[in-house]
Amino acid sequence: MSCTSADNSGDALICVKRCNSLSSVIEQVSKLINYYSKVVQAEKAEREQRKLFQRRARLSLGLAETKLARLGGRRSSLGTKSTSTPKRNFKSVAVDVEDVASKASENVEPLSDDFYTKPVDISETTTLRQRFQQPLSQPRLVNDLLPRKAHLTARYSMRCRECEHNLSKPDFNPSLTRFKIQLIAMHYVPHLRVARLPPLCYNQEETVIMSLYNPLQHAVPIQLELSSAEEERIPQATAEVTLPDSELIVAAKEDAIDYGDIEPTQYDDDPKIIHFRKANRLQFYIKVKPLKAVGNVQFSCHMKYDYHSKTSLALRSSSHDQPEMVPLDLCVDINLGLVSLPKPTVDNVSLE
Repeated sequence: MSCTSADNSGDALICVKRCNSLSSVIEQVSKLINYYSKVVQAEKAEREQRKLFQRRARLSLGLAETKLARLGGRRSSLGTKSTSTPKRNFKSVAVDVEDVASKASENVEPLSDDFYTKPVDISETTTLRQRFQQPLSQPRLVNDLLPRKAHLTARYSMRCRECEHNLSKPDFNPSLTRFKIQLIAMHYVPHLRVARLPPLCYNQEETVIMSLYNPLQHAVPIQLELSSAEEERIPQATAEVTLPDSELIVAAKEDAIDYGDIEPTQYDDDPKIIHFRKANRLQFYIKVKPLKAVGNVQFSCHMKYDYHSKTSLALRSSSHDQPEMVPLDLCVDINLGLVSLPKPTVDNVSLE
């Protein structure tokens, strides 16, 4: 019981010392804040006084050139007025600098016994920037950090480099998060993603499931073609890939389909190519055979489709019934990750 009480008293003493040191730090910081707030007030008063002197100087020079300055002694009195700016004076600051200056203390908390022997984990230690952002506590460990408020950021608008039209323009009202103009590519370009990826081993052909998502309001036939090695910007392909030869028709985006108001369009899909279809989503198969034993499995392909131009639809004459079709050719770089190690076998029998 005595050992336990001694330990508890020691912990309590350490807590009291830490609270005292923390209270002294808080007091010092509050003095600094009070001092600098009064310095700011003094500088503001000085600026206002300087503006007043400059205004009086301009007024005196203007009156000296008019007929009003000829009246008895007015001109001489205006000409003798001092137009010099006041000197900088901080006598109005009530807090003395010596009171807020940091002073060395003789009472320093002793280091723990395992301070020099305990291994240091840098990931658990805060950086100087993190400590300066919280001057009251200045935590030494990451677990002691407190959440911070997000700083205000500016809203930027983007323009096209060729036609200089606005592509993205936020609303001027700071309380709103919507955009007045939002013409980013994800609203007009079909999304090509990896839906299911099996382990890819060297020199072994695997089936990878890719997905297509159509954000447009009309059906889009998409043709996929492998990029040639002669193109400059194309990275070197590290796999032999077999893409579908036929066009992949992705249905239009219809928000009412989820509520059952509109029946989805039926397509005659080949089960050897199409894995899944629902609304404006489509999944299909590709064959991938890594050609390198180490490194990433990557390749590039061209995604070709026709886009209904809204600009041409708005500007077209009444004689045209169909909007203009703009053929687009986009180059897509696909990285399927690292090559997997082959499964170990013994006497042609798998260990799984």
